[in-house]
Formats: sequence, structure tokens, C-alpha cells
Amino acid sequence: MSSRRRCGDQRGGDRSGDSGRRHSCDTWQDRPRAQSPADNAASIDLVTGLLRRGELVDPEMRWLAVSWILLCSAAARAEHWPVHGYTTADGLANDRVDRGARDGLGYLWFATLDGVSRFDGHRFESFGVHDGLPSSVTHDVLTARDGTIWVATDGGLAWLDPRARGTRLRFHAVATAAAIALAEDGDGRLWVGTVRGLVEIVGGAAIARPVGVALGRATILAIAPDPVDRSLWLGTWHGLVHRRGDGSAALYPFAGDGVFDDRVFALCLDRERRLWLGHVDRRVLAIPLGERFPVAPGGALWPADGPGWLHHVPNGWGRRAILEDSHGAIWIGTTGELSRYDGGFHGLAAAGVSDRAATPLVEDVDGNLWIGSDARGLQRIASRGLVAYDHGDGLDDTAVRGFAEAHGQLHVLTEGAPRPLHRLDGKRFAGVTPRLPDDVAMQAWTQGQTIAIDRDDRWWYPTAEGIAHYPRVARIEDLATTLPDFFRIRDGRPQLPERRRPARHQHQHRAQPRAQHLRQAARPHQVRGRGQGAQGRHPALMGRRSAAAVRRVAERR
Repeated sequence: MSSRRRCGDQRGGDRSGDSGRRHSCDTWQDRPRAQSPADNAASIDLVTGLLRRGELVDPEMRWLAVSWILLCSAAARAEHWPVHGYTTADGLANDRVDRGARDGLGYLWFATLDGVSRFDGHRFESFGVHDGLPSSVTHDVLTARDGTIWVATDGGLAWLDPRARGTRLRFHAVATAAAIALAEDGDGRLWVGTVRGLVEIVGGAAIARPVGVALGRATILAIAPDPVDRSLWLGTWHGLVHRRGDGSAALYPFAGDGVFDDRVFALCLDRERRLWLGHVDRRVLAIPLGERFPVAPGGALWPADGPGWLHHVPNGWGRRAILEDSHGAIWIGTTGELSRYDGGFHGLAAAGVSDRAATPLVEDVDGNLWIGSDARGLQRIASRGLVAYDHGDGLDDTAVRGFAEAHGQLHVLTEGAPRPLHRLDGKRFAGVTPRLPDDVAMQAWTQGQTIAIDRDDRWWYPTAEGIAHYPRVARIEDLATTLPDFFRIRDGRPQLPERRRPARHQHQHRAQPRAQHLRQAARPHQVRGRGQGAQGRHPALMGRRSAAAVRRVAERR
């Protein structure tokens, strides 16, 4: 089985789990994407600094600054997904999880601060020192193409055959220095990054391999094999190292200027052969690899630029994992947020997912994404399920009173102003305030009200004084300028729209109270009021009596 982990052909392993309980058919790859700028955090920091230093004296400017902070904060958390969390209470060995992998049987393996945990779709089984691990502190886990599980620990390397028979599986130690990173190249060779340099596993034994350049600190933090030229890309304390197939190497400082901490924490070579680098200092860089590397040895990678280069400043310090999922999206973990690149960078905070040290680990066979953290265990973002929307998605209010669907578009009626009616345009909600008669000030008056679109595509909209019925409009935004027919509700009886009453009847209806009108309808042969004559009667109430007969009756009275 291929072992391209955290970047490449990950198709992961929750074999059964609770996939049968999912109800929605949408996936997180198709969901609305957050529209926040990539550098929201920098904007917030800048404005907050101005406020703290007292440089914004004018009250109006201070109000605008606070509004900007709220806007950036809302935009950064506009996307929410169905998430399930797992902690030590569920059997996880420890709530700090740094790495994940899927084996050939569909099980998921997680490296934690207190051993390794295996998830079979229903429960966790954990392995520690008593199961053969050289140390309980684990940093990486890898499934090799022959099915063997390899684990990097503070005490060295260990392997396990998940197909072995017995009452309980057991690890076998391989003597190395403290191991940090694991990778398998296209030829099936296993490489280990340790605190003392690079190691290759040959025939079950660890053989030290020279990195090829002099490093002040020999620790190898990340490894990305390149199958095209059989070289290795290495993340170190001093930047990026390219170790070629013949053993020669070149060093590329990330930030340059001789900084002491120039750690490249994470590496990923994606399917388009872009090399992704996660730096310790809030920087993510993607460099397309061609026949020649576009930077000369010794040249700084940041802020260098070139055709197809991608630069990103996330909201948080770098983590040790970058993952390419089965759809080609790149997931980046930082101490402040989970980021995704799918043609653009999006800072995401999924509901229930820790926004502190989120680390993308593995994608399982159902397409669910598993996220690790420093102290909150695991979170599984379900690929299918319900999605939550709030102010960050364009809703003016989260108290929803009604729904309507027409021509494949969802419309939502909310409780709050200023825009109570919203339409989902596929990414965000767009709000509108429908036009009402000038004397109608209030909107919905009970929790039971809703909105409706009839068969003629005409809107029915409730208010506190009646129901508005709009002519057919091309767009929902046109409701803001279209005057509706209005059905008023007074004393429990609906009244027809005034503009639809026949003009010749309007005077008589205003002249006669409703009770008097009904009494005359019951006794059409009587005329109330001496000298009133036929002019005081509605013509419809005269029946078959002639005008002359009416005059004679009036004269006798």
C-alpha cells in the first residue's frame, strides 16, 4: 500500500464509524467557503495596537476601528461543519495528537504524547512502553507499503505488523536517536529524521546517511521524498535542504539573515509537484518544482517570488503537518487556525474544531478529515452532514422563523432587522428588506409565521398588521422596491387590499358602519331616516322595488 501521508493520495480509514447516521448529501469540499481575507489576523493586530496606544482619539474613528475588528473576526469564522471530538474519555491515549496514518485494513493510527492509539471505527486501542515502544512520547506514525506500522518516539524507532496473530499486537524497537519524522520514498526505502540527522532503515537496521551539508543543529524535522528525481526535501532548524539522489545537497535558508530559529516545520509535495513549506514564523510557501530549483543555493526563500509561487501568512504559528486530501485541497495547521487552499487561501474555524494548534492528520476512507491538537484530542470533520450558518455567512440574525425554496434556491426569514429576508447564493446569504405600505411598521408578530412562494412565483410575506402579496419579481432584491397588495387583519377579519376595491364602492363603504350595513341587508324594504330617500341606500339593497315606490314610502313616513 502506498504511504504518501499528509500529502498526496490519502484515502484514510474509519471503516464503519457512524456513517449510517449522516443525513445530508453535501460535502465539505462543496460547502460555502469563508470570504475572509488571508491576513485578517494582521489587520486585527494592527488596529488593536492603534487602540491600545491611544493613537485613535476621535470617537468616530474608534467606533470604526472596533467595527473593523468585529468584521474581521466574524469573517474568519464563517464556515461551520459537522464535527465529532474524541479525547482520553473515549479511549485516546493522550489529548495531544501530532500525527496520523491509515493502514491497509482501514484502521487509523495516531501518535500522541503517551503512546499510539488505533481506531477501528468504533473504539480506540492504545499501545505504550509495555507493548514494546521505546518511549511513550511519540512524534510520527507511518504505514509502509508492505503494511508495517512504524512509529517515531523519543527513545528511537519501533515497528509493528498489524496482521500478526496473537492475543495482542506488539511493537519491536529499532535502535536510533530520538526520532521525529518518517517518510517512505517511491522505491520503498524508509527514511527517518532524528535529532542527530538522517537515517535509512535497511533490512530492519538503522543506517545513518549524511545530509550533505553542514548544519549547526542536525535535527531533521520533516521529510518529503520527490519521486521524479529520487531526491529528498528536508526541513531543518536552518531552513530547507535538498538532498539529491547521489548524496549531494544544497541548503536554502527560509528567512535568511542568519536567524537562529529558521525551522521548516512541515513539508508536502502535492500532485501538481508544488513543494509546500510551513515555517515556524507564521509563513507558508508553495514553490513549483521544475527541471531546476528556482532559487540559488544559499538564497533565502522568503520573500522571494516567481511564476506559480504561493505565499500565505496564517493566523498562528506553524504546526508540523500539511495535508493534501483526495480532492487536491491543501490543509495547513497553525496554532491559531486551520487553513485550506483550493485555489485560494481560507482561514477556517469549524464548529467544534479546536482553533488552537489544529493539525491536519489523515483523511479516512469515508472522506472524513481528522484533526489533531495540542490538548483537546482529535476532531473528525464529517464529509457529509448538517452545516451551520451564522452572522459570518451573511445572516443578519440567527433566530430563524421560516424557510422557502424555489427553483433550487433557499430563502430564510429571520427575526432581526435590518434585513429579515435572506437568499443563499451558493456561498453566502444575501439579505433584503421587502417594501411595505408606509403605515406598516412591524414585521412578523408570532413564532409561527413563515414565508411562502406560490405557484406563480409570487411572494407572501407576513407582518404584524397583515400579509403582503408581491407581484412576480425577477430577483429577491426587487422586493425592496416593489409595492405589494396588502391584506390587513383587524378584529380578526381579513380585509381586501384597498387599492383593489372598485372605485364606485369606496364612498359607500366609508359612509356606512359595518353593523348598519348588515342590518340593512337583512331588511332591504326599510329605509332608515326620514327624508333620506334612495340616496341613503346601497343600490344592491333596493331589490325589485322601483324608485317611485321608495318615494311613496318615504312620503307616508
